[in-house]
Amino acid sequence: MRRMSTLAAIPAVALLFVGSVAAQEDATTDATPSRVVNPSECAVEPVSAADLSATLTAEATTEGFTMQIPLGTPADAATTTKVTDTVRQLFACLNGGEYLRGAALATPNGARLLFGGLAAGGPDALTASLEATPTARTEEGYLRVLAITDVSVLADGKIAAFVILNEPILPPRGPETKLFIFQPDGDQLKFDNMISFSVVPPAPAAEGTPTS
Repeated sequence: MRRMSTLAAIPAVALLFVGSVAAQEDATTDATPSRVVNPSECAVEPVSAADLSATLTAEATTEGFTMQIPLGTPADAATTTKVTDTVRQLFACLNGGEYLRGAALATPNGARLLFGGLAAGGPDALTASLEATPTARTEEGYLRVLAITDVSVLADGKIAAFVILNEPILPPRGPETKLFIFQPDGDQLKFDNMISFSVVPPAPAAEGTPTS
């Protein structure tokens, strides 16, 4: 199967998760309350701004991962729960604009995928972004978790899971299916990699029939 380049994925992924706050004004969603991930769920201790800055500006050494079929062996209930908790807490940190806390839930490779776009403006802009007071999204712009399925343990010990999410502040604003890869770190899981499979744009609004 095709090998995904981690570095090539950074701009798109950074746009997915670090969207403009101004773009939230026209966000729409039909998510149910159970899918809402409130920023209050982001309770992890943050990394330092200096550490995240060093991670985002360092040259990546990983080449990504090779897709395999089957992905692995089905995970047990405890691992599945751990994946769900990690995804929700990560999304909560992203919804709250808590980049340093979000980075605490990621490996260096995962942090570059999530926040690499912050380094695009240069060192000064990166420092300003990481040291600024976090700006939370409006509730209408929250990342939503629609479903987490097929959690499995890969041959190298990493954990894979399909995550169906909704990112309402960026087009096409429809359900997206992504494969998340997590690296076990003691009793925790850390986001390490991701590959996108599909985006389902919302159906266009029906046009009214003109009357004479």
